Amino acid sequence: MKDDSAWQQRHGAAPRFPGRRMFSISGDVARPGVYEVENGITVGELLELAGGLVDGQALKAIAFSGPSGGFTPAVLPRAAWPRKLQKLLPAELAAIDLRDLQMHINYFRAWDLMLGAGIVVYGASADLVDQARACQRFFQSESCGKCVPCRIGSMKLAELSDDLAAGRLSRERIAELQAPGGPLADLAFTMASTAICGLGTVAPNPLATLLRHFPTELSRNLKP
Repeated sequence: MKDDSAWQQRHGAAPRFPGRRMFSISGDVARPGVYEVENGITVGELLELAGGLVDGQALKAIAFSGPSGGFTPAVLPRAAWPRKLQKLLPAELAAIDLRDLQMHINYFRAWDLMLGAGIVVYGASADLVDQARACQRFFQSESCGKCVPCRIGSMKLAELSDDLAAGRLSRERIAELQAPGGPLADLAFTMASTAICGLGTVAPNPLATLLRHFPTELSRNLKP
């Protein structure tokens, strides 16, 4: 508090990212905690401050805004990039390693990613299907129930995640849920457009990002 804006302007990992901020990092890291860092440091640098992943695990995913932002895979393939970045970045660049991303909210917005103060790291041993189920149950319990889209939508999302975790969804049903304009996309659009508060707008993200980015995780939970 004693330092003024000029002091803030002199700090930052790049000229376009001045200032400092705090991140709470938890999950599969050796030293979870709250870290004050310069704006614009990379994800990899923050992971190093937190001691890296426990037991030398490989990075599987990060939730950059807790459950609100869903799960982002350790390597983001070109097909998952926003169209504007697919056009701007070199065609020979096939994927982006999350560790190389600079941690600044404007930069993350360019990638259509959320960046909050609470970050959860998932190593190779993490069960993202179970994590998504826990997140969807959290949103259901936190919904105040005042608006219908969030009350019913969060319940439906929790039921879908329960079915997935229990192996009750077939490959065909998952493909239907994943499809553009399919049931999950329609539910997410309705909640984002009509929910009274922010909880309803982000509640679909854990299940939606799991279905979008982690086919291997899903394959272990398919209905026989």
